[in-house]
Amino acid sequence: MPHRAFFAFLMPSLLAMVVFILLPLFSVTYQSLYSPPRDLEVVSEICSTNFLTGVRSCEQTVTTEKVEGPNIFRGLDFFCGRSVLACDELATGWSENTKGIGNFWTKTVLNLPLYKAMAFTLFYTLVTTPFILVLGLVVALVVDNLWRPLRGVTIFASLLPFIVTPLVGSLVLFWMTDNTGGLLYSITNGLAFWSDDFSLRASPQATWAVIAVYGVWHVTPFAFVVFYAGLQTVSKDQLEAAMIDGAPRIDRLRYVILPHLMPLITFVLLIHIMDAFRVLEPIFGFQAAANAQSVSYLIYEHLVLQSDKRYGSAAATSVLTIVMVFILLLPVLIRTWRDFRIAVR
Repeated sequence: MPHRAFFAFLMPSLLAMVVFILLPLFSVTYQSLYSPPRDLEVVSEICSTNFLTGVRSCEQTVTTEKVEGPNIFRGLDFFCGRSVLACDELATGWSENTKGIGNFWTKTVLNLPLYKAMAFTLFYTLVTTPFILVLGLVVALVVDNLWRPLRGVTIFASLLPFIVTPLVGSLVLFWMTDNTGGLLYSITNGLAFWSDDFSLRASPQATWAVIAVYGVWHVTPFAFVVFYAGLQTVSKDQLEAAMIDGAPRIDRLRYVILPHLMPLITFVLLIHIMDAFRVLEPIFGFQAAANAQSVSYLIYEHLVLQSDKRYGSAAATSVLTIVMVFILLLPVLIRTWRDFRIAVR
C-alpha cells in the first residue's frame, strides 16, 4: 500500500516529464536527421551566330528549381551542411588559410551562421554570468543591512528591471541609443573624440557589449531576490559566534554566508546559463541582427525568416544547442552530485 501511494503520487510528474521533455527532445533529434530534397540546378545554353563574322557564341545560364517531396533521411551527414556545422567550408577555409589561426577565425569561422551565432551566445553567457552573481549578492547584502522600513521600497525598486519584459526593456535601450536624440547616443557621441558620429550600434563589438550590459541589468534582480531570501535563513548564532571571536566582516561573508548560499548560487548559475542560450528579444528590440545573432535567433531565422522553411536545420541547431548547454552545465552538475553524495553519507 505505501508503494502504491508513492507511485500514484509520482506517476503524474513522470508522465509530465515524458510528454513535455522527453518527447520534444526525441522529436527534435529525429527531425535533425532529415532534410528536404535538394534543389535541382538546371543548366540551359543559348547559342547564336554572328551573320557578319560567322562566329558562333553560346551563353549558359543556371537556374534553381525547387523539388517538392517528403524529407529525405541523411543521418549525421546533414549536420555537416553549411547551415549547421559547415564541415566543407571549414576544411576549405583552413586549407586556403596562410595567415594564422586568427585570420581563419575571423575570415572563415565567424562568417558561417552557426559559429557566428554560437560565438555571440557564448560571449553573452560567459560575460553576464559572473556580473549577475556578484552584483546580485552585493545588492542582497546591502538591502539586508538597510533600515527595516526602507527594505520594502528598495526591494520593489530593485525588482523593476526584472519585471519589465525583455522586449520592452530592449526597446527602451534602442530609443536611448538611437541617433535621433537618444540619451546614451548623445553621451557616447560626446565622449567619443575619435569619431564625429559614434553609435553603440555601429560595430559588432559595441553591439555585443550593449546587449550584455542589458542582460546584466535585466537578470541581476532575479539573483538578488534569490540571495536575499537565502540571507534570511542564515544562522544568527553562527554570525554572533563569529563576531564574538573577532572575525571581520569579510571573514563572516567568506566562511559563514557564502557556504550557506552556495546551493542558491548554483541554482542561479544553472538557471541563467539555460536562459542565456534563449536570448532573443534584445536582438529584436535593439534591432541588432546585423551585428549580433544568437542561437535562438538562428533557429527563428530557419523557421520563419527564410522563404523555404528549414525545419531540418532548425532541429539540428537545436540539438547542438542542447549539447552545448549540457557541456556548460556538466561541471556544476558534477559538483552538485558530489555534494549530494557527501550530504547523504
